[in-house]
Amino acid sequence: MRPVRAQIREQGYAILEGLLDREETAALRAEIEALIAELDPPGFFAASTVQVSETVAVTSTGLAISRLLDARPALAPRVLEPRLIDAMRETLGPDVRLELAGAVASDRRRPFFSWHTHIDGEEEGQRVQRGEWPARPRTERVLTLLYLDDLDDETGPLYVHPRREGEPTAPPHPLDEEVWPGMIELRPRAGDLVALEQCTWHAARSLRRPGLRLLVGCYFAAAGAPEPPWLDRSLAGRISP
Repeated sequence: MRPVRAQIREQGYAILEGLLDREETAALRAEIEALIAELDPPGFFAASTVQVSETVAVTSTGLAISRLLDARPALAPRVLEPRLIDAMRETLGPDVRLELAGAVASDRRRPFFSWHTHIDGEEEGQRVQRGEWPARPRTERVLTLLYLDDLDDETGPLYVHPRREGEPTAPPHPLDEEVWPGMIELRPRAGDLVALEQCTWHAARSLRRPGLRLLVGCYFAAAGAPEPPWLDRSLAGRISP
């Protein structure tokens, strides 16, 4: 298999299959489900953000837990698995910065999650309103999605529009159209991780079964990348060599 660094630069995404085995994945899922039960959120989707606490909110993405390792420090070895950290160092440099480590839970109330990127960690809607699509000639930030469910027709596959490093960042098609020409449909299994370069357009289909779709998400950035306002400085040193 090609190195993660090469995959990201050539197509804008990479897959680390079996980052966690089934037993590890089930244990991680159980811990996050227990945390959600403690939080007792008012729901798992909101068109306008509903703040549950300083670090937890119900959003259009789902229930967003932005400081997972503060709430569950013992999960660090699974969330920051060495194979993942090695791949991020190879992709972003030896001084790679861990910016955020969180979890997202969504249910079937969440509609099609329309096409978006994570350029500079900025909310997509703000950039759409300005109509500004900055050039990003080098890979500077990567979002990782560790899935705790098998993605299939019921749980909703991930859609990705491949992009080579340095290509334009503007959307190639309307953001609310579900099917884009040239898109790739990804169906990772529970325990697989998808790494997305910040400029890569992606979307997600809705959950069609009862229950929750869970994932753990992290942002990694090159040392010289601009710091986003939501940077979790408490993570400094978590992935030091």
